[in-house]
Amino acid sequence: MTKLVEVALSQVGYWNKSSDAYLDSNTANKKAGYNGYTKYGKWYGMNPAPWCGIFISWCGYQANCLDAVGGKIAYVPKYTSVFQERGRYHARWKSYTPSPGDIVIFGDEEHVGIVERVSSGYLYTIEGNANGGCVARNTYKLSDDYIMGYCETRLSNDEKYPVIEIKQGTYKNGSTVEPVYADSDCVDKIGELNKYETCTKLGTCGDKTIVIYPVDGTKKYKIGFVVYEGG
Repeated sequence: MTKLVEVALSQVGYWNKSSDAYLDSNTANKKAGYNGYTKYGKWYGMNPAPWCGIFISWCGYQANCLDAVGGKIAYVPKYTSVFQERGRYHARWKSYTPSPGDIVIFGDEEHVGIVERVSSGYLYTIEGNANGGCVARNTYKLSDDYIMGYCETRLSNDEKYPVIEIKQGTYKNGSTVEPVYADSDCVDKIGELNKYETCTKLGTCGDKTIVIYPVDGTKKYKIGFVVYEGG
């Protein structure tokens, strides 16, 4: 499961509001109907507004993969155009099976959701501004005509984890490679770095430390920045 899907699932049951009160509550000030006030719209800077696309951008921001989901987007057709430019848009009738974290475009570019999973010919989604104005999980046949196409985010692919050979030694700024730990030496974690997980310090940039850490014990790694203390 991708971090994007995890974030989206954590929002299921959130209802849009009749005003800008109680935006952080799932059900307080609930509006029965679409295009209300939401915490997602507040983050985006559009309230009230149609928010199915805004919801995806918000989830992408929270999951640290905003660019992977197309950037900060509110207008559903923009998702289609962005991924067409990237060569990653797939019409429903073409031979593409969506992956968790992909974006599904519905109708005549009128609605959008996040792919949770695909199983036995069915598509399982998480959608904002759905089912009467809430974040909801839905299920469709993959052959459903309501599905227009898919935006391939590649969040489930290994290409975002480049194969990197770690060499002991010094780097441009003179820092030596050394192990650090997420719970004690890294004040601000990077990506999905867990408590007690070891990463390797490559160097520093200002007050940030360049680190690299393995993915699931494989030979693939993530690289990024943390705030570093000690050593």
